[in-house]
Amino acid sequence: MPRPEATLSPPGPPATNAGTRASVRRTSGAAALARRHWLFLVLFAAGAVLRAMASLGYRPALLFYGDSYYYLHNAHRLIPNGLRPAAYPALLKVLLALGGGHLAVVPAFQHLLGLALGVLAYAVLRRLGLPAWLAALGAAPLLLDAYLIDLEQYVMAETMFDVLVGTAFALLVWWRRPPVTVVATAGLLLALATLARTVGIVLIAPALLFVLGTRLGGARAVALVVAFALPIGLYAGWFHHYHRRYTITSFDGHFLYGRVVDFATCQGLAIPAYERMLCPAMPPADRPGPNWYVWNAASPASHVRPPKGITRDRALLQFSLAVLRHQPLTFARVVGADFLHLLAPGHRTGRWQEPVRMWQFGLSVPDQRRAALRAQRRFGPPVPPTTRIDRPVAQALIAYQRAGYTPGPLLALCIALGLGAGAVGLRRAAPRRLRAEVLLYTLSGAGLALTAMATSMFDYRYLLPSIPLLAPAGALGAWILALRIAGRRAAGGGGPEPVAASAAPEEPSPSLGAPVVGA
Repeated sequence: MPRPEATLSPPGPPATNAGTRASVRRTSGAAALARRHWLFLVLFAAGAVLRAMASLGYRPALLFYGDSYYYLHNAHRLIPNGLRPAAYPALLKVLLALGGGHLAVVPAFQHLLGLALGVLAYAVLRRLGLPAWLAALGAAPLLLDAYLIDLEQYVMAETMFDVLVGTAFALLVWWRRPPVTVVATAGLLLALATLARTVGIVLIAPALLFVLGTRLGGARAVALVVAFALPIGLYAGWFHHYHRRYTITSFDGHFLYGRVVDFATCQGLAIPAYERMLCPAMPPADRPGPNWYVWNAASPASHVRPPKGITRDRALLQFSLAVLRHQPLTFARVVGADFLHLLAPGHRTGRWQEPVRMWQFGLSVPDQRRAALRAQRRFGPPVPPTTRIDRPVAQALIAYQRAGYTPGPLLALCIALGLGAGAVGLRRAAPRRLRAEVLLYTLSGAGLALTAMATSMFDYRYLLPSIPLLAPAGALGAWILALRIAGRRAAGGGGPEPVAASAAPEEPSPSLGAPVVGA
C-alpha cells in the first residue's frame, strides 16, 4: 500500500517557528501587563520625568546648610558622630567611591530609590488585594509629591530611611505567616533605618505589635527584637569607643531642650542650681523658636556649666525631663497643636519655625560658599561651592509644586481611614482580616510625625517620611471599609455577603498580579 502523505506543505524551520511563538507570547504578555497596570505605569513615568527634571534643574545636588555637611564629613571619616548616626554617611562613602567622587551620583541614586519605593507600595497593595486603580492611587503620593522629590535631590538621609522602613514593612505583610528569617530581616532593616534617622527607633513598637497581634508566634517576635537590637547595640559599642558613652547620638538633650524651653515655666520646678540659667526670663510668647535655643551661640544651652561627670547634653536632657514632669499637659497641648498644624490645609509656617521654603524648589539657594570651602578643608573631597540652577526647569518644578504635593487634610483622611479599618477589618470569613496590616502602616506613619514633634520642633520636613506609610494606609483602609459596607448591604438585601478572594499560596513568588486578599 502507498504511504499516506504526512503533510501537504513543507514545514518552516522549527527554530524560527518556536522563536516567533515565544516572541508573540512575550509581546502579548507585556501588553496584558501594561493594560492591567496602566494607571500605575502612567504615574511611574510622570514620577520619573519629575525626578529627571530635578536632577537637571539643580546640579549636582542640593545641600542643607547643617545636615548635609555633617553627613559628608562623616562619609569622609566614617566614625560615630555625636549629632547624626553613621548609616547614611556609610552609604555616601560607597556612592561617592563608585561615582568617582561626583556628588551628582547621590541624588541620582536617591531618585531611583524614590521610584522603587513607589513600585514597592503598589506591589504590597496589590498583594493585599486592592484593585489596580486603587493601589496606584495609594502609591501616587510616593511618586508625585514634589516635596519628596525635592528632598531626594538633597544630600539627606530621609530617602534612605523611607526605603528601609518601606521594605521592612513589606516583608512583614507580604506573607500571612512570614518565615522567621524574613521577620528577622525586617528587624535588621528597621535597625538600619534607626541608624539613618534616630526617630526610627519608635517603629519597633508597631512592628512588634503586628507580630504579636497576628499571632505569628514567639520565635518570630524574638527574631524581630534581636535583629533590631543587635545592630544598635553594636553601634552603641562603637560609639563608646570614640566618645566613652553607650548611645547612638549625644545631642538628644539639645533637641529636647529646644522643644520644651518654648513653653517651660520654671516656677516651682525642682532642679539643680546650675540648671537655673536654662530657664528663660522672657514670657513664653516672646521667646524665639526651638532652632534658636538649639543652635544659637547666645542660647543658654551653649553656656550651661554642669559639674564634672555630667556632660552638657546630659544636663539639658535632665532639665527637659524635669519640665515634662512639671508640665505634662502643656507639653501634650503643644505637640498636639503642631501635629494638627501638619495636617492643616496648605504649608504655612510661623516666624520662629523652620521655613517651608527650605523644602520647596526655588530659583536660588542659600549662599553656602564659606561652608563649602570649610568642608573642603575638613573633609578632603571637594564640595561644590554652589548649586547650579537651570532656571526654565526650576520654574517648571516651582509651578508644579504649588499643587503637586500631598495636602495635610488628605493625610488626615488617610489616618482616619486607617484607624477605622483597623477597628473593623474584613469579616472573619476572609483569608486575612487586614486589621493588623492597616494599623501597622497607620500608627507608624502618625507615630513618626508625632515623635518628631515631641522630641525636636515643628518642621514640614518631619512630615515627609510619614507620607510613604500613610498614603498606602489610606488606600488599604478605604478598600477594607468599602468591602465591609458592601457586605452589610448585601446581607441586608438578602443576598450573599461579598467575601474576599481566596488567599494565594502561603509563600508564592512575588508578583504584582497575585493578591492575597480581594480582587
